[in-house]
Amino acid sequence: MRCRTQIRQFLPCCMVFCIPLLSLGAQEKDALPSAAEYKNEIGVDFSNFISVLHTSDQSHLLNYKRHFTGSGAFRAGFSADIFSKEENGRFVSLRLGYERKRAIASWALFYGADASYRFTQSNRGGYLTHCYGMEPLLGVRYNFSKHFSISTEAKLNFHYFTYYDLQTFAAKSFSDEFRIYIGSVGMIIVSYHF
Repeated sequence: MRCRTQIRQFLPCCMVFCIPLLSLGAQEKDALPSAAEYKNEIGVDFSNFISVLHTSDQSHLLNYKRHFTGSGAFRAGFSADIFSKEENGRFVSLRLGYERKRAIASWALFYGADASYRFTQSNRGGYLTHCYGMEPLLGVRYNFSKHFSISTEAKLNFHYFTYYDLQTFAAKSFSDEFRIYIGSVGMIIVSYHF
């Protein structure tokens, strides 16, 4: 229900943003930047707003990259959610990492790794979760103008979870586990380069 409301609110903004963006891409197609021309990149993961795609909890709404000379870049991501009043909880996710890219015309293949931390608290279920992870990644990006690109990536996640049951005083209120799984499939990041 909350997702449908977000889509209804977000869709007009997306239309206002995408139509001028496409015209910019048509105007600037001849002059794509060199690797060293733009150092910063800010991106938004639009899959968070599309209900058809199942958004992974590793998806980061806001993304930042700082490109260095050559093909390396520092990456950071942030996402937070204050649940509806009925659930009465919160979610915060951070990641820091490094990537290398190989550019061919308007396309770029990139690979790297992220270190991540995720915190989830839900008073409805009475639990608190911490997740620490290392995530090697592989992705592809298409530059459709000098300043705008679209990208996606997939990760192999190595995560360590700790769970705390907040509704019990029993000695077994803590548990932990280690998981390895594929994540972040379905991300659609639209980025602005400056």
